[in-house]
Amino acid sequence: MVSDRQIQFLEWFIWGSRDADEFTKQCLIFLVRQSERLTRQVRLVLAGDVADNVIHQLHYMCSSGRTTRIDQLLKLAGSNFSVDYGAIALAELDKYKIEVVLNPGLSEIKAIVPRDPCEH
Repeated sequence: MVSDRQIQFLEWFIWGSRDADEFTKQCLIFLVRQSERLTRQVRLVLAGDVADNVIHQLHYMCSSGRTTRIDQLLKLAGSNFSVDYGAIALAELDKYKIEVVLNPGLSEIKAIVPRDPCEH
């Protein structure tokens, strides 16, 4: 199981990524928080151009040609989860069964992850 401290570090690392815009980082942190410490597979439903942008930005965060490489960080934390950027999900890809599909409004995501999670 991934510890609370590991989740804090993961959020810090996501927020510091240079590979994605602020809203995409908010979406990924939102998914991490909804996953119950990376034990529950979750998917985020967004509409239209917003979804397209988040998909592209998450792809950048997963790419080995970029600096974030979020999937490797999830593995280092002890999780079997990966980012499915095409579906905007956190899931265990070899046992892909999304348990929770979330359809929040943009303002709800921004309210849950309003700013840098490491600022206190």
